Amino acid sequence: MADQNQQVSRTDPTQSELQEPRLQGFECKQVLVIGLGNSGGDVAVELSLVASQETTAKQVTIIGAGMSGLTSIKCCLEEGLEPTCFERSDDIGGLWKFTVKTSGHGKTQVYKSVVTNVTKEMSCYSDFPFQEDFPNYMNQAKMLEYLRSYAKHFDLLKPPTGRRSFCASFQTTVCSVTKSPDFSASGQWEVVTEAGGKQDTAVFDVVMICTGHYLNPHLLLHPFPGINKFQGQILHSREYRHPETFQGKRVLMIGLGNTGGDIAVELSRVASWANPKLDYK
Repeated sequence: MADQNQQVSRTDPTQSELQEPRLQGFECKQVLVIGLGNSGGDVAVELSLVASQETTAKQVTIIGAGMSGLTSIKCCLEEGLEPTCFERSDDIGGLWKFTVKTSGHGKTQVYKSVVTNVTKEMSCYSDFPFQEDFPNYMNQAKMLEYLRSYAKHFDLLKPPTGRRSFCASFQTTVCSVTKSPDFSASGQWEVVTEAGGKQDTAVFDVVMICTGHYLNPHLLLHPFPGINKFQGQILHSREYRHPETFQGKRVLMIGLGNTGGDIAVELSRVASWANPKLDYK
């Protein structure tokens, strides 16, 4: 009986046996520690460093390389994940990358004269403050310069060590994101992208949607009886770029939020008549 008891006690490792060499046998295993005394607590902490760890890094897709997308790339790299960011335009910056041409459905950029309404101390990344010589409230050019500096400082657009591919893939549109056939077991997602007229499908462990909440305009026309008979131009403020387009025109603006106020002031200098309204009620 004594021999049998001794054999049973040798089946499972005792706390004294869980030294550093012994911990190597617990990688990627699920371990239940019963008892949280001094020894149990020490063992649990040590095992948490090696048990149930993935042998390969999780693949993360990030949609959008704007302000949220860039910091998502950085956080993934810091956590040992492998991010791949898909950006439909040819550069980073998101809405802060001004273009003269309107961006169309699913894209948005600010107008040329926009200035932030939040101070630089409150709108910067916590680990990357704005430069000292930047103004407290910045135009879009300064914001884009800041984002470029952030990406360069943390090497967000270069292939990390051990990877062949870049973290960001530009001029690539995400067509769909669906659950993989074995989603209930793997939790993975199938992402279909299109670039250069060709579609590609890849599987990712995690999907981070960083397209922002200004992606598509909320243009309500139905509350205006007879609007379908109006022969003039109707546009959302998202399509506004600069005031010169409205030189000498009669303009009715609906809405006096931050954007509406900016545009109303600009148009009052060039339009023959600009009449802002608070709302459509």
